[in-house]
Amino acid sequence: MTRWLAPLACVGFLMILPDTAAAQMGRMPGSGGRMGRGGDNKPEKPRVATQGKEPVVKKKPKRAQTWGLKKPMQFFKLEGYFRVRSDAFHKLHLGHSVIGTLKPPAYQPLQYYDTGVNPICGGDGDSKHCDKNWLRSTNMRLHLEPTLNVHNRVRIKMTLDIFDNLVLGSTPEGQRLEAGRPTQAPMNAFASTAEVPQAGRNSMYDAIMVKHVWGEVDLPFGRLMFGRMPSHWGLGILANSGTCSGYSKWTVHHRGDPKRCMDSDYGDIADRIMFASKIPIVNLLVGFSWDFQSSGLTTLNLQGEQVQLSSGQPMDLTPADNVNQWVGILGRIDSPLVVKQRLARGEVVFNYGTYWVFRKQHMDYEENSSSVANEGALAANLTVRDAFAMIPDIWLRLHWKKLSVEMEAVMIYGKIKGMTDFGLEQELNILQFGGVFKSSYRFLNDSLVLGLEVGAASGDDELEAFDRRLNYRGVKSFPEDPSRFSTNSMFRFDPNYRVDLIFFREIMGTVYNAGYIKPHITYHILNELSARLDIIYAFAMEPVATPGNNPHYGVEFDLDVEYRLPESGFFVGIAYGVFIPLGALHWPSGIYDPGNADEYLSKAKVAMTLQLRAAIKF
Repeated sequence: MTRWLAPLACVGFLMILPDTAAAQMGRMPGSGGRMGRGGDNKPEKPRVATQGKEPVVKKKPKRAQTWGLKKPMQFFKLEGYFRVRSDAFHKLHLGHSVIGTLKPPAYQPLQYYDTGVNPICGGDGDSKHCDKNWLRSTNMRLHLEPTLNVHNRVRIKMTLDIFDNLVLGSTPEGQRLEAGRPTQAPMNAFASTAEVPQAGRNSMYDAIMVKHVWGEVDLPFGRLMFGRMPSHWGLGILANSGTCSGYSKWTVHHRGDPKRCMDSDYGDIADRIMFASKIPIVNLLVGFSWDFQSSGLTTLNLQGEQVQLSSGQPMDLTPADNVNQWVGILGRIDSPLVVKQRLARGEVVFNYGTYWVFRKQHMDYEENSSSVANEGALAANLTVRDAFAMIPDIWLRLHWKKLSVEMEAVMIYGKIKGMTDFGLEQELNILQFGGVFKSSYRFLNDSLVLGLEVGAASGDDELEAFDRRLNYRGVKSFPEDPSRFSTNSMFRFDPNYRVDLIFFREIMGTVYNAGYIKPHITYHILNELSARLDIIYAFAMEPVATPGNNPHYGVEFDLDVEYRLPESGFFVGIAYGVFIPLGALHWPSGIYDPGNADEYLSKAKVAMTLQLRAAIKF
């Protein structure tokens, strides 16, 4: 044993000898320094052979790529707003009443439709319950736009509305869409609480509505998007998303939110797969999308399948009834931040773009056919449609110093060959036009803004509102005698494009068969307080399609005052509007009652509105 210990002891002594000697000479182990007089620690001079040479830095090993695996710091991001709006309308029906088959252009209080033996508001309507001039309502909405950042290049986006335009007080305890109420609340006067909205039970809609879910992936050569997503382009007369994120991409000079995203009621939805990229040298945006506009009937339409709790993965019953749509985008679109930076440098900013839509359908189902049946019955309702449409849209925007000019022009050209189920023996042609021109100039350090907006949507002398109701939803696509009707030329603005408070927004629902001229002035009294006055003159593109066969719809004055605290996201405003109807909205006796000695069967009267709003944006 000892003969092995002696050699090991010698080896250990030789290993510790250098450090021991260094310690005895005053050098600290591993310090690289030398102990001098007074205990000062001075750096060791480099050897002669290494003087003047750069120190060798060892390169760190390259880290492994983690794209698609590592999550960013902010995984969840949430934007949106909460709003409450209160509206009061005076003579929204323009003073017209139900006369035979004629109906007022907008709704009256419900009791005036009572035509029974003892109507509530019979005779002159002297009862205190028979005020026919006012409609009042208050509604709310919580709009959420969450984003799940899976990676800095991959994200999932959604849009949800909670209590979407829920009329306050519309779901009291016990109220049902069908007959029958609970014992504790036999009438609304006994309701002690409000209930959660449930579709088919006490409301037409559920409390939570998921409107969009889509994914985005930033590839090295562009961006890929897929799913159900909002659709927006230009000023929004053709495609209008109604979301704040959609507006922010196109709005440059804007304070507050008058008639913008937080006051939206609609929004276009697209089921699409889209790819977009920028050409760096010319800074052009190029995009292409394949839209699933309509897939027709699925296996859920087969009898018995639609009542199953879970029927697995449904399938399209036939690709022949699909409405396919392809969209192409080309243009230069600078972000609002880039525009402001270029304007600060004194540059002229010119943006432009074109948005092309091509839509096609081969087969469809006959009008009024059942959508739930067996395979044979559904197949018997198939008819050849052979429809297509081409929609070019051009958008331009110019910023020069204090001047801003923007415009959008749309044309819809198409053809539908199979129309026998609608009473048309010949094919139907589609040729429609619409456009908007907007300009503004800023004075007094941007506190005063003068602007002008002009817009128009083509009409059709064969198409007019059913029963004199002017809302676009009541306008038939074909006249009473479709045998001599071969072209539909009526263009409709997207209903989410706002022009005014009363006529286009509430009575007509949108701009169609109409043109308008709107000068406006905005004054930012304080950084938090602004006021805006709009004057809108509306006229008909096809006067014969108006109730009064006259080209002049009317003149509207809208005043909007808004107070905001941008740092906290709080907005509150009040708006007042007056609409003065002209000849196109009167009911001449010569048209509707030729034997009447009076000039008008009913003459339109002035309508007014007062609207209050409060919103919190985050």
